[in-house]
Amino acid sequence: MTKKKWTEGPIYLQIAEEILKMIARGELHPGEKIPSTRTLAETWIVYPNTIVSALFELEQKKILESRRGLGNFICENISIENVKKEL
Repeated sequence: MTKKKWTEGPIYLQIAEEILKMIARGELHPGEKIPSTRTLAETWIVYPNTIVSALFELEQKKILESRRGLGNFICENISIENVKKEL
């Protein structure tokens, strides 16, 4: 992950899209744990609540799943082709 310059619009949606792009490029794989909220916030220089909103958005779309006490994971049953179509 690299530092990002955000454009106009809600940053949490841009972060959600960035995570989708990472999945589409093969940087994140189904079943893989994603970095912590704090790590993502520090990497992308945003507030942790912004990251939480982005992760919630992806959870609603069944891209991510939250495992209590373990973190957030890419859903194992997602289709990379569907992720690419969403982008």
